[in-house]
Amino acid sequence: MPVAAQAHRISWMIAVFSIIPMIVIAGVGFAVMKAAKVAGSSITRYEASGSPLLSDINGDGHVDIVGRTSVYDNDGSFLRYYLTAYDGLGGEELWKSASIGTSEELPFGKLALHAGVIVSSNGRGILTGYAIESGATLWQVSMGEKLLSLCAMAPKSLALNLNDKTWKLVALADGTLSAMTNRPGNCEEVASYEKYGQLGIHLESVERGKAKREIFTSEAREREATAESHRKLQAVAQDKEASRFERKAASDALAAAGDQRREKTAQLTKQLELDFLDVRSLKLPGIRIVDSIKLQETGLYVALAHKAPGTRIPMLAILDIKAGVPEVRWSSELPLEDPLTYKEGAPELVAFNQTLVSSSYSPRDSSRLSRLALFQRSDGKRVWDVALSENLSLESIDMSEQRIYVSQNGRLEAYDIASGDIVFTLK
Repeated sequence: MPVAAQAHRISWMIAVFSIIPMIVIAGVGFAVMKAAKVAGSSITRYEASGSPLLSDINGDGHVDIVGRTSVYDNDGSFLRYYLTAYDGLGGEELWKSASIGTSEELPFGKLALHAGVIVSSNGRGILTGYAIESGATLWQVSMGEKLLSLCAMAPKSLALNLNDKTWKLVALADGTLSAMTNRPGNCEEVASYEKYGQLGIHLESVERGKAKREIFTSEAREREATAESHRKLQAVAQDKEASRFERKAASDALAAAGDQRREKTAQLTKQLELDFLDVRSLKLPGIRIVDSIKLQETGLYVALAHKAPGTRIPMLAILDIKAGVPEVRWSSELPLEDPLTYKEGAPELVAFNQTLVSSSYSPRDSSRLSRLALFQRSDGKRVWDVALSENLSLESIDMSEQRIYVSQNGRLEAYDIASGDIVFTLK
């Protein structure tokens, strides 16, 4: 199955991610799906507020997409929400789930995909599992709290970070919930309906922050585990009734334990510097890096950057870093022409597959359209550069081996990778 690399917005986020609440219930931000399906007195609309879920649903070897749709009466008096799957190549509807709720039922929370199961939470603390191949409801459980984030603990289970700072484990086979006593130490990101990235691809600054927090969490756990023996040694060291030899032995043991903890933290921190090199600190001529994405299969970095010094023209670059020494494989200004007429700063959205990388850039003049550019990952050659069809705010860019999916406010367009033509639109 093609590898789909997802869009990233430069913003902090913990392992998985927050769905933007749908303030568009009154109709703001909606757009009609394909020429608006009108059946009797109801209208179906596609909700584009982040990246769709990507998976080969129909088994044709190509990525398909899952997003949210709404069905409501012509007068807007009754609104129902659904999960809907579409063929990733042509945009045909593959399935529609049972209703995930009405606007009054607070249907929107997290929406994620792992091990063939879509999980969806709502504002009432209910978590529901759906089969990716059919949209059928598999199970539904009450978490007792709103879901803050989630991540993969094992192939068939998810760790749930709840709003009250507790953790629970859900088995994807049947929805069984079990309490977790501690925050999970090794929890992988899962595909989610987010602006900030999915399928295990993080911005380096986010990964670095998570790894650094885990070092301090590990140190805190070790302190807690040895707290009792520490208190006993401290009591002996301060006990005037104890012999001088006993007090010195206790003091030496305390110092050794402290040195051991500090040495372990130093080793982990040193490894962190090697695993998550802060490319923003690198000095490169003519370019300033704002953030980066590590291409795990190659060890290269996609750098989101801008020109420096001078006007901060948005740029992309591919970096190869060996032993802390950066080599710029290639760099390119995003604007194809008249770069000073486009907004300054590093790009906010980027997507890639095995051979290509894509990003967008927007003009200063709001009456002009934003543009989408596609480059060869190997040498930075621009494949094509096209204007988007609508002047709407960009939400995400997602890529498969055949299509680039651009989500705007209430609209998703699929671009053919070979030509840059729009293949289908959901709206």
